[in-house]
Amino acid sequence: MLSMILIELEKIFRKWRTYIGLAAIIVLVALIQTVMFIQGDQYGNMMLQSLRQTFSIDAKLINGYLLAFLVKGLTYVHIPFLVTLVSGDILAGEATGGTIRVLLTKPLTRSKILLAKYITTEIYTLLVVATLALMSYAVSVWLFGPGQLVVINSDGVVVLAKNDVAWRFIYSYLYIFLGLSTVSTLAFFFSSLVENALGPIISTMAVIIVFTALSFLDVSSIRTLKQFFFTTHIAGWRLFFDDPIQWDSIYKSGSILLGHCIGLFGITWFMFTRKDVTT
Repeated sequence: MLSMILIELEKIFRKWRTYIGLAAIIVLVALIQTVMFIQGDQYGNMMLQSLRQTFSIDAKLINGYLLAFLVKGLTYVHIPFLVTLVSGDILAGEATGGTIRVLLTKPLTRSKILLAKYITTEIYTLLVVATLALMSYAVSVWLFGPGQLVVINSDGVVVLAKNDVAWRFIYSYLYIFLGLSTVSTLAFFFSSLVENALGPIISTMAVIIVFTALSFLDVSSIRTLKQFFFTTHIAGWRLFFDDPIQWDSIYKSGSILLGHCIGLFGITWFMFTRKDVTT
């Protein structure tokens, strides 16, 4: 199995699209950091004028922690698309090139082939999250230094002490990995159905857009259903920055995301192991 995974990793890193997601994260975060480095004091002073009337906040509002938190907000909109560039191609690409038939004639079970490809997509997803963590957290803290983290949410303003932030970021990045794994598993599922890598990417993003749009409809039936939409829970990493942390909500959201991953992979396995590739 390990040799199969290494072969799959070699395949994806031969393709230029694999590097698009990583490069996009690096460039995008670097641009935000540059802007904040130049104009961060102006932004911080505007926020301090209103917040200091109510809270005791240190002078350095714009710090590495705040910047890392702001950058992670991009994961909900942009990074899911970057993940699908690989997961949407890993099976469809084989079908497009006609190599899927050759691959399935080898003395390997379809289950092993599918599992090796899925693990490869998860490794890439983990690499995307690691790149995000390195750029958004490590580089931001190195450039701007640590400090109090001021978070504005629907319930008001949360001010977290400097020594109470780092562990929250660690857990939040792990949660982001789970959320992006759900997206990559969905793209992986679509990739098993078609022979064009563009189809799974478009289909995955369409599902995300539709589910997100439905979540804004104030209809009783939709309010019940949206609790099971993965798009409702994919931004649950923000819950780690509440005070106190609502662990029940985190466990619920994480379980729903994990359930989507298991269910989608199970359906993909069922269809792939019975797929006719001779025509």
